[in-house]
Amino acid sequence: GLMLALQELADRYEKPLFISENGLGAIDTVGENHTINDIYRIQYMKGHIEAMKRAIENGVNLFGYTMWGPI
Repeated sequence: GLMLALQELADRYEKPLFISENGLGAIDTVGENHTINDIYRIQYMKGHIEAMKRAIENGVNLFGYTMWGPI
């Protein structure tokens, strides 16, 4: 979905794009040794980064990306 959205925005507005916030909010469970197993979040972010790469390869002028803004 992200790659298609980037392509649509680039085609429609013909402007450089910057993703100012992207992330996955979830309720984390603290495990042993005070760790959080968040493979789901890693996979989510990996998929979005790969989608941005494909969009750039397809000509989208994506010049910036931030995971989270200060909230």
